[in-house]
Amino acid sequence: MNIKGTEELAGEKFLSSTDVDARIAYLLSGDRPRFSDGELQDRQEELEELETFRNEVAGYAGAARWNNGMTLVRDDAWDEFAEDEAESLYGREAVQSGYLALDRIAQDLQAGYQDADLQGITFWYR
Repeated sequence: MNIKGTEELAGEKFLSSTDVDARIAYLLSGDRPRFSDGELQDRQEELEELETFRNEVAGYAGAARWNNGMTLVRDDAWDEFAEDEAESLYGREAVQSGYLALDRIAQDLQAGYQDADLQGITFWYR
């Protein structure tokens, strides 16, 4: 299994909580290679950052949602996400016709979401 690093996770458009948990488990396990003192300090800081992110999101959304594999949307992918949601609600033809104000739909949809930062990148979730 390929465990993504934190920088790689933060680069995902759509981040899964299961990937975050996999990285945390890897950092806590004895299966990782031996690290130098500097690397060990970096890994400890990475672990703390991931745990803080997880606790913030799971604290708001609920541990059950987090544990079941919730998806978080990177801020710069929000418009793409909102367009997909609009297509699900109104149909592809309605979205592509231009009759819908996608920017307004994206803004209205985002009002129901919370944000959390990982590596200085904002992710949206509910």
